[in-house]
Amino acid sequence: MTMNQPVPTKKQLRRYGLIMAGVLSCFLALFFYKAWYTAGMALAVWVLFFLVLGLLAPLRLAPVYLVWMKFRQGRKF
Repeated sequence: MTMNQPVPTKKQLRRYGLIMAGVLSCFLALFFYKAWYTAGMALAVWVLFFLVLGLLAPLRLAPVYLVWMKFRQGRKF
């Protein structure tokens, strides 16, 4: 595992934000289908977080992206 992560580009961060919003939206739909409204509303906040930052300010997602990539590197599939 390398400690030096390359700085992601604006395009990569926008894509990351939109992908995360899309994947979390699938879970959000499942939560509302199962009538788990409280968990659904909490997840909706995360969906909006990734969607808004992905569209309007993708560079703000860099810290989240880097933590996610460190987590991903720790899991070897």
